[in-house]
Amino acid sequence: MLWLILGLICGFMFALYHIANKKYIRHADPTYFAYWVLIFTAIFAFPFIFILWEHLVLNKMAILFMVFLGVVIVITRPMYLHALKISNVSKTAPLLTLTPIFTLILAMFTLKEFPSTLGILGVILLVFGTYFLNYSPKQHKHILEPFVLIFKHKGSQLMFIVALIYGFGSIIDKNIVLNSNHITRLVLYSFIAMPMFTVYLLFKDGYTKYSQEVKKTIIGHWKGIIFTTVIFYCVIIPQVWAYTMTYVAYIISLKRTAAIFTVIIAYFAFKERKDFWYVLFGTVLMVFGVVLMII
Repeated sequence: MLWLILGLICGFMFALYHIANKKYIRHADPTYFAYWVLIFTAIFAFPFIFILWEHLVLNKMAILFMVFLGVVIVITRPMYLHALKISNVSKTAPLLTLTPIFTLILAMFTLKEFPSTLGILGVILLVFGTYFLNYSPKQHKHILEPFVLIFKHKGSQLMFIVALIYGFGSIIDKNIVLNSNHITRLVLYSFIAMPMFTVYLLFKDGYTKYSQEVKKTIIGHWKGIIFTTVIFYCVIIPQVWAYTMTYVAYIISLKRTAAIFTVIIAYFAFKERKDFWYVLFGTVLMVFGVVLMII
C-alpha cells in the first residue's frame, strides 16, 4: 500500500504548490516568475539525467511532442499564476480538475478512445461540482448563474482556459510516454521548454526589458521561486516513485485530491471562507468525478 501513501503525499504537496504560488505571486510578474521556476526546475532536474540515465529514452517523436508540450507550458504557466494572483485559490485551482473532460473529448477524436458508463457519470459529477464552486444560496438571480460566473470572473476565465489547454497537454503527455516513458518526460521536458520560453520573452518584450525583468524577479522573489520549485519536486518524486508500483491512472486520481486539500488549506491560510462548504462539496464531487473517469 506504499503507492497509496505516495499518491496522497503527491496530492497534498500539489495543494501546497497551489498555495505557495498564491502566496509568492502577489507582488511578482506572473510570466517572469513562471520563467524562473522553469529555470530552477531544469537546474534541479540536471543531476537526475545522470542518476536515471539508463531509464531515459529519447527519439525524434518524443522530442517533437516535448516541443508541443513546451508550447503548452509557455502559454499556460503565466496564465495559471495570473489566475491565482487575482482570484481566490479555492475558487480557481479546483477548476484544473476539469482537464479530464477536455482530454476525454479530445481523445474521442484523436485517439478513438470512448468513455465507459462510469466515465460518463464522472463527467456529470465534474459538471455538478463546478456548479457548486460558485454557488451562493443568497446571491444568484437564476439557477445557471454559478456557471455564468466562471466566465465573468477573470481568474476563473484564465484557469478554465488553462484546464482546456491542459486537455491538449494530456494528449501530448500520452504521446511522449508512448514514444519514451514517464521518467523521460518528467526529467527532460524543462530543458526543451526553457529555451522556448526564453525566445518567447525576447520576442514579446525585447532584450532590454527581458534582462531588466529577469534580474528584478530573481532579486525580489528568489525565496518564493526556490520554495515553489522544491515543492514541485516534492510532487514529482512521489508521483514517479508510485508509478513503479501500480497503475498510473490510480496515482493521477490520488493526485487530484489536491483540489480538496487546496480548499481546506486556503480556508486557514488566506481566510477564504465565503461559501466554504459549498466550495468544498463541489470540489469533492469533482474529485470523485475524475476517479470515476479514470478507473
